[in-house]
Amino acid sequence: MADWIAAQVKEASFGGDVQLSESFQNLEKLHSKKLWHQLSCAVEDFIKLPNWSSGDFLIQFYQHFITSFQEKMKPLKLALVGITISKQFKDNESAVAFLNSLIE
Repeated sequence: MADWIAAQVKEASFGGDVQLSESFQNLEKLHSKKLWHQLSCAVEDFIKLPNWSSGDFLIQFYQHFITSFQEKMKPLKLALVGITISKQFKDNESAVAFLNSLIE
């Protein structure tokens, strides 16, 4: 998890996107301090950034980062995050399977 976030920080820095780099660093800091509520709120704001309007980045973000603390998230917050992430799946069956996995 930490390696993946560090790679994202590095990539954002090299791409010149200071705000995105700071967002990744903030997520990493909240995670390391185990501030689960604040991290959940930060994730909710992060996934709403226009950077993720296409592609599958949010799916990777879930797999590499959110899974490391999703059991600490409140169910409603996890559902809201999951709905946003599910929109990046290419087919409806995969999106539904993903959403179902969140409630298991």
